[in-house]
Amino acid sequence: MHEEDLLAKKELLHLTGISYGQLYRWKRQNLIPEAWFIKQASFTGQETFFPKEKILTRVKMIMDLKDQYSLDELANLFAPESTDKVFKVDELDLIDGMAPNVLQSFSKVQATDTVTFKDAVLIYVLSKLSSQYVLKDEELQDLVISSTHWLPRLTNLAYRMVVCRREDQIFGLLLPPDAELQLDYKTVEQAVFDLEELAKELNLKLKQSLA
Repeated sequence: MHEEDLLAKKELLHLTGISYGQLYRWKRQNLIPEAWFIKQASFTGQETFFPKEKILTRVKMIMDLKDQYSLDELANLFAPESTDKVFKVDELDLIDGMAPNVLQSFSKVQATDTVTFKDAVLIYVLSKLSSQYVLKDEELQDLVISSTHWLPRLTNLAYRMVVCRREDQIFGLLLPPDAELQLDYKTVEQAVFDLEELAKELNLKLKQSLA
């Protein structure tokens, strides 16, 4: 992981306003994965760092929900969803962050009105992408088709989707979390999505909306 992607513990506490005790209580409650507590040498000895985007997103979610749920309930909400669960497309259309055009395109390519949780995660990722960038219909269609081709290989969600543009062509890559990506000089990385973390975010929305 690149140094610029990491956030020091002191800076995390300053930015979020949480205390040292809260941070480690959330760790004990499995609200924050132990793997995110990264020890690195520093000029003061050893310091704890976190993956910046992941920890800030997770802390915000906890802060937003802690008055509605107990810590045990939150831990359950953050737990991974069973990938054999099936949803109706019109159910997912009710979920905040699911783009109707992505849902329709995915349903058309798959020729079905039901999707699995893994399908839903990829739809959610492409919905986030389409909210950040203006995609042509054919570009979205190509990304949906690529996603459906990846599904049989997704035995788990420990992958990241990297979306790149080369001149007038946009395309997606599916990579294990620690795989290093080297692009040619004409190719620009536009977005990176952590499937495992977005699966937890989506799982939370599903449990809240479809309970």
